Amino acid sequence: MIKIKDQFWSPRRDINRTEALINQWEQYCRCGTLENFRLIAEGRPGKREGFFYTDSDAHKWADAASRVLASDPDEKLEGLLDEYIDLMARSQEEDGYLFTWNQLYFPGTRWVNMQVEHELYTAGHFIEAGISHLAAMGKKDLFNLALNSADLVVKDFTRISSASAPGHQEIEIALLKLYRLTGKKDYLNTAEQFLLKRGHNKLFGFIMLRDFLSHTFRSRKVRKLDKTQGSKELGFEFGENIQSREPRFLMVRSFFSFLDGSYQQQHQPLLKQTEAKGHSVRWAYMMYAAAILASEKDGDEVCNFLEKCWENLVTKKMYITGGIGSLPVIEGFGRDYELNNEFSYSETCAAIGSIFWNNEMLRLSPQARFADLVERQLYNAASVGISQDGKKYFYRNPLESNGELERHAWFETACCPSNISRLWADIHNLIYLETEETITINQYIGSSTEFEKKEINIEMESGFPWEGKVRIKVSNTRPISLQLRIPGWADSWEIRLNNELYTGGEQIRDSPIYTQIMQNAHYETVMLSPGSRNLIELDIPMEILANRSDSRVRENRGKRAISRGPLIYCVESENDIDSAVDISRLRFEMDHSSFTGSTGVILNDDVSFIPYFLWGNRGKRKMKVWVDFL
Repeated sequence: MIKIKDQFWSPRRDINRTEALINQWEQYCRCGTLENFRLIAEGRPGKREGFFYTDSDAHKWADAASRVLASDPDEKLEGLLDEYIDLMARSQEEDGYLFTWNQLYFPGTRWVNMQVEHELYTAGHFIEAGISHLAAMGKKDLFNLALNSADLVVKDFTRISSASAPGHQEIEIALLKLYRLTGKKDYLNTAEQFLLKRGHNKLFGFIMLRDFLSHTFRSRKVRKLDKTQGSKELGFEFGENIQSREPRFLMVRSFFSFLDGSYQQQHQPLLKQTEAKGHSVRWAYMMYAAAILASEKDGDEVCNFLEKCWENLVTKKMYITGGIGSLPVIEGFGRDYELNNEFSYSETCAAIGSIFWNNEMLRLSPQARFADLVERQLYNAASVGISQDGKKYFYRNPLESNGELERHAWFETACCPSNISRLWADIHNLIYLETEETITINQYIGSSTEFEKKEINIEMESGFPWEGKVRIKVSNTRPISLQLRIPGWADSWEIRLNNELYTGGEQIRDSPIYTQIMQNAHYETVMLSPGSRNLIELDIPMEILANRSDSRVRENRGKRAISRGPLIYCVESENDIDSAVDISRLRFEMDHSSFTGSTGVILNDDVSFIPYFLWGNRGKRKMKVWVDFL
């Protein structure tokens, strides 16, 4: 087991366990997500609350809670999780079906409007929760329920077409994880067909239109039924994700993306979709599933496809924060280099999906650039999604704000809160990668672990993300190759072994283009002879970088974005942010104010930059990442 003891991440994981997850449960009680299941379990009438896919939020919560309990026992959290499991056991039908929208409003109806209504997406998150609970607690109560759902999917989807491939990818990930755990080929084959049958129907627009109209009629019936049940007072306001000013012709563009299939990644067969298109979360989940599939089936063709997708994403469609998905409404990708900072959607869940995908890519093809992207998104595009106290969230994450956007306690679509809790609970799985010959350290997060098969113990102390000093103590009884990631942002590095210089290096650059930085990431190998104790000291000085954008991103011409180490910085102010910044006078300091806690800031006499992930913690304020410079 990997134990986290880190000056940056340990407090955040504690907040995740003691505040965020408890608060999320209370919100599910307040907005009716859990009550929907209780109506079924208790067989009583009532109005179902929320969108048709809200079941999945509770399942992701259970997944996150299970992952937390795997390393940090918590009596209160475990009690709530047991309550969830009991509720699911009483709500699930005998054959494994569980989807409250249909169970309450359309009993006996299943697997309809597959491009719209998220039945398989919801089932996937339920299955993942069962897998995580088994791994964490060693109990099979939730896992057996999840198996029932998975077996039902396999039984009912023996013949898969573009029309039955889910509109929102997720079931593929769940089935592939289940295959890894059980070795049952049916799960692997069904997941593979869900992926490979996408995009084969040239008349997909008619399928989408059919499903949309059917869903519309069903929704009207639901509204009529709800009028007889009365309305529930929610007691709080939902946060809105649409701003007063959005891109021109947005609705027209969205309409055509729905009809041509690109919104759901149904416009082409999977292996031809080398350009990132459509809804960014669905795309990231599809990439994640494809990476698992390639790993399990020795899929060179799929691996080559994934690397082409990665290149397209990073060089043409990703913000400097690691945020992906530039357009609202479709919540996804625009054209190449269409990266407007103010309109940026960059949904938190999209960054989380990409982190899971890139971590899987490291298993498939261990390249340091994948770990660099994990780091970039972990500290920036994902971390910005949750407030310092763990009780408020951003859904979309622009790189510039006129003061209109603010954090909210909840959303009508509340997919991000429990998803970020899943990630925080899973951070330990981002650190190390073990193969037969090597141990690779991909993320510098304070931790300790034992690799039993290699008879190796590792203890790591890290100054990240504020300082690039890392101490790694290794106890090994036999020779071992240890690989250390040198980030693409590093200007220089030095590795010392048992107090003697082992290796080092440097690279000289001026105002780097941010899309190229990750390509410079690489691994340095340290060969360790058998010994009772080896001390490795890695020093990566963190310099202030003034990043340039590709000249084809019009909004960023003549501007710079400030970064230091893994962090992107921004200016946050109650006033307009128009003054040019003298970059040559910027300096780094640790700030110990009540707002930041203990945080590194970058400043000169005229302006102060804070880490991007911190903005929005003081209410509505204006913010910019890309600034004019002197």
